[in-house]
Amino acid sequence: MKKPYFTILLPLLLILLSNDMIGQTVKIRAYLNLVSGDSIKGYILAQRYLFDKKKAHESSYNKEFTLIDGSYKETKFNFKSINKMELIDLDGKIRIFVQKENFPRLLEVIYQNKVVWYKFHYYNWVNYSDEVVNYIFDEKGTEYNIGGFNSKKNKLIKFCKGNEKIIAFIKTNEMNDENILKVLKMYEMELKP
Repeated sequence: MKKPYFTILLPLLLILLSNDMIGQTVKIRAYLNLVSGDSIKGYILAQRYLFDKKKAHESSYNKEFTLIDGSYKETKFNFKSINKMELIDLDGKIRIFVQKENFPRLLEVIYQNKVVWYKFHYYNWVNYSDEVVNYIFDEKGTEYNIGGFNSKKNKLIKFCKGNEKIIAFIKTNEMNDENILKVLKMYEMELKP
């Protein structure tokens, strides 16, 4: 009797679709500022993307992770014990993650001036991918959730509070990271000192 094809194909598909099943653990250089006031240097363990060797899953180290310090001691950390984490990612880029009240994991700081832009990275178990939601806080601390299940353009237009010059830029350009940063800087230039 022949085995149905799906008994062979299903495990194969699961392996190919899930980076967690065959993703490799990598060490990323990190510097932690703890809530206790202590600082630690070392390497955090993260999961690397299967098909992009220069990228690690942010969701594998922004909630709970293991740090290997200079004496090769492994210590497990939860995001609640971290004030700030600076790391050098697999591409050589310096990235900063901070704890912010009412968020269930560390947020990546993308831009910080009069307004602040954070990225919230989380793992989506439905489609086996890392997802990102952008959070922008205006000069008064008002939160704008951009991305995920809403339109970046519409949320940025709401953020700009009727500034027609910036709104025209938003409507005529794709709102990728580069252009979101331009919008934030344009917005700050319009603020009164």
